[in-house]
Amino acid sequence: DSVVAVGFETASRATLFAKNSDRKADECQPLLQFPESSYPPDARVRCTHIRISQVAETYRVLGHSPWWVWGFEHGVNEHAVAIGNQTVFSKEPIEEQPGLIGMDLVRLGLERGRTARESLEVIAGLLEAHGQGGAAFGLGAGGYHNSFMLADPDEAWVLETSNRHWAARRTGLESLSNHHSI
Repeated sequence: DSVVAVGFETASRATLFAKNSDRKADECQPLLQFPESSYPPDARVRCTHIRISQVAETYRVLGHSPWWVWGFEHGVNEHAVAIGNQTVFSKEPIEEQPGLIGMDLVRLGLERGRTARESLEVIAGLLEAHGQGGAAFGLGAGGYHNSFMLADPDEAWVLETSNRHWAARRTGLESLSNHHSI
């Protein structure tokens, strides 16, 4: 679950972002930091289940996720963009082919987005191109659809997905749990 209050909604005028984890209690979630990096034009990145094209430059990121996942359950980048994801279930069946999982999309959004809006566009584009699928509850377990809370010091967004479909809306004060709200 996530909650955000953009600066104009808070007494201190600071944007607040919080995310809790509802993963299994015994699932180790290390806190990881990766520096900004540059890559050659043909570089690829190995996400949790698939490889995708890498961008020329990535931003410095800090986040955590289950030990076996490439991405982040939630994190922040050097530009003060914060992103967290939640499990959501829709009536649409999960894609059978492996794709990106929500935690991959969080990290990719942080590595490639300078603002919350730019990160949203990164996630939406990758979702459309690669879909979401594969184990996300544990090795060999099923996947799920995702919603995301994205924030930077000036604005926040809710992004909800079902397979390769998505919807987004700007917000100033919001909480998300495990259901669609748009």
